[in-house]
Amino acid sequence: MMIDNRELAPIEQAMEILNRRAGSYNVVTISRIEGFLNEEILRQVLDLIQCRHPRLNSRIVGDLDNLRFETEGTQKIPLRVENKLHNEEWQEVVLEEMNEKIDSSKVLLRSVLVPTFAGKMILNFMFSEPSLGRDTMESLVNNAILCLVETCNNKVVTLMT
Repeated sequence: MMIDNRELAPIEQAMEILNRRAGSYNVVTISRIEGFLNEEILRQVLDLIQCRHPRLNSRIVGDLDNLRFETEGTQKIPLRVENKLHNEEWQEVVLEEMNEKIDSSKVLLRSVLVPTFAGKMILNFMFSEPSLGRDTMESLVNNAILCLVETCNNKVVTLMT
């Protein structure tokens, strides 16, 4: 694991303070996937992405006037599976996730997998806003989807960073 400790830049500090005070300042990405997605495979992909991206191995620690990214003590990216019976119930999960604070002192990303009745899977990533730029977030989601597709097709997976 690469160590990437540093103080937050002023804009990152402001966004983290907003996250801590407002309780929810997150970026949500939602992907609809046709077919079955195995929880075990998704766990492997999340671990691979976290291993490859230095900032996902960080957490935000310190007092409001001394915030910093720290590598040591970062948890694995949380993965929750929500089984829903009706096709549109995934929207309730997304709304719930959007309004739930990410504890940035533990991890900067969490993921939810929602298998639906119609054989579609909804994959939801929640990023803590100060941790990554939007382009990086989009790249990580694209890499995760690519890894999932290649893993499901029994190919060796390597991530682009």
